[in-house]
Amino acid sequence: MWVLLDTLWGEKSIDADSIMYVESEKNILNVYTDESKYSLRTSLKNFMDHFEVKSLCQVNRKYAINIKHVDYIDEDTVTLSNGSSLSLSRRRKSILRKIIRGGRNFFGLENML
Repeated sequence: MWVLLDTLWGEKSIDADSIMYVESEKNILNVYTDESKYSLRTSLKNFMDHFEVKSLCQVNRKYAINIKHVDYIDEDTVTLSNGSSLSLSRRRKSILRKIIRGGRNFFGLENML
């Protein structure tokens, strides 16, 4: 699935699977892919509602991750395949575990948790 991002520097089409995570920082949303970073002027909620990328899961107020890139989860951190470690809220941790366990076949995830 491809998404069209309206970045601060113009429109950019990216493969949704390449999104590692999304970070909300004040009025700017940063979308990190396996190759680049794109900045948008929107909220995390608007991004999640608008794009409806099934593999994105919000892990706290500031971050949403692509569960296809999760390496492991510990008490309060989720680590992605690119080495990024992001804070994980207690409430979102149980939701994330359920999504990963339930979506393992759907998302093609192997050896998770």
